[in-house]
Amino acid sequence: MTRPRRGGHLAVVLAIGVVLAGCGDGDREDEHLPPDLVDQSQTTSVDADDVASDRARQRVYQWVSGRNTILAQPDHYTTEASIGFAEGTEATAILADAAELTVDKQTRQGETKLVGDPTATKIDLDPAPIKGTAIPPFVKVRACIDESGTHLVNASGTKVKGSEGKGPRPVSFHVLNRSWPNADAWRIAWQEDIKGSC
Repeated sequence: MTRPRRGGHLAVVLAIGVVLAGCGDGDREDEHLPPDLVDQSQTTSVDADDVASDRARQRVYQWVSGRNTILAQPDHYTTEASIGFAEGTEATAILADAAELTVDKQTRQGETKLVGDPTATKIDLDPAPIKGTAIPPFVKVRACIDESGTHLVNASGTKVKGSEGKGPRPVSFHVLNRSWPNADAWRIAWQEDIKGSC
């Protein structure tokens, strides 16, 4: 009578264990490289200036479409809270234009358009205080605005004489972020016509 050998079972169990260990998803030392061995040229990082520039330029696009909507329906917009793309001086100016149209029983027809893409001309995410007053991060954006396709109409739908908008002209937008680094907090604080052509 032959006695079974216990060592044979142990050898089979060990062999299966080795095979399974090699096929599993477990951590292996060679799968995790130290950070100093990673090729940094192959990694991507988000540049704060690029984010600020992109978001500030988006606000200019929103200014164009938002202002078009507000001046076409001026009686619907009476508070700064109803304007998500501007604050302070610029929001006040847009609301004043809307209020004037409402009082005169007029609306604006046609649309302001951008000629080309807006470009960031200055970015300062850590501006120095001026006379002890903190300055929020800002981006200056240059854009070409064309209002030549716009005019005012009165309550009877008649075009208001001499109300045609200006043709393409360069405008500088000052875009602030009072909650940086919150990328959604950019607002146009003011804008002004500047010298040059489009």
